[in-house]
Amino acid sequence: KKIFEQNLNVNFGYKDFEKINDITNKQKGKSILIRKHLQAIREKDSIILTTPKKINNEEIKIKLGEKKRFNNYTIKIEKADLNENFSKNKNTELISFDDLEENFLIRYWKDGDKFKPLGLNHYKKVSDFLTDLKIPSNQKRKIPVLINRNKIVWVIGLRISDEVKITKNTKRAIKLCLN
Repeated sequence: KKIFEQNLNVNFGYKDFEKINDITNKQKGKSILIRKHLQAIREKDSIILTTPKKINNEEIKIKLGEKKRFNNYTIKIEKADLNENFSKNKNTELISFDDLEENFLIRYWKDGDKFKPLGLNHYKKVSDFLTDLKIPSNQKRKIPVLINRNKIVWVIGLRISDEVKITKNTKRAIKLCLN
């Protein structure tokens, strides 16, 4: 009650208590609207109070050879030499360009989006992939994806799709860079 009234300037009532108490028994990632402009999100060892976020439908087009800014990210897509060493830097990925087009799309992932994470031979929902990486619920929606031919090729900064990995049969490669 003290936190609500002193820090959030909200009169804390019994219904607010019931909502917060109820979410403590929910699974991690669940949220509840306490007031019109106040949301509680259940995390592993805490409850985060935040303003409800609208789903961000922002998207930008990027072509091979371009460098573009997407909110706090700068993404560059450039041709690469197949003999180039693989980087251990998670912000640089070398992928096969054999079955891709020059036009890409950067956007935030949406409910139902899925891809084949590198190393898996089956599809996984992006939301489940982020949960497996223990990304906090309040940070998940801030992670963009790179799309080509309507498929996710990179959950930016985290993992490429197994479908674009470099193999012994790869003829053309590109480098994806996150700055």
